Amino acid sequence: MDLTLSDIIFLSKHASKQGLPALTVHPIGNPGRSDAQAGGKPGLCVPPSPRIAPLYRRLHSAVRGSDLSEDFPVSLEATHHGPWVHTPSLFAEIGSSEEQWTRRDASELWADVLASELRLDGKEEGGGGGEWWEEE
Repeated sequence: MDLTLSDIIFLSKHASKQGLPALTVHPIGNPGRSDAQAGGKPGLCVPPSPRIAPLYRRLHSAVRGSDLSEDFPVSLEATHHGPWVHTPSLFAEIGSSEEQWTRRDASELWADVLASELRLDGKEEGGGGGEWWEEE
């Protein structure tokens, strides 16, 4: 079977020394680095996914309209690691410690954002006055 991917979304745990909560989106690569300690190739970047900006906007809007707004800042993080692939890619992450990684509400919000962006939720783009989540 010959499969051609238009882009790759890596779902991942964001980790930081500070352990601050965050929901992040970022491209992949090691620009300006002479090493690739966290994967990829030194000094090179993977082509960025065209979904980075739309996902960031959807994520920011979804968090702002949710109970997570006090707990999770939304970040468009700088690229700083691999893997190395030739397909346009991005990372979608929950961080930055075990406490946040296991938060079901954060993972469900990310799942809703991704379903909307990938049109897996059955809704047409722009159909709800810009509000793509369902009211309960």
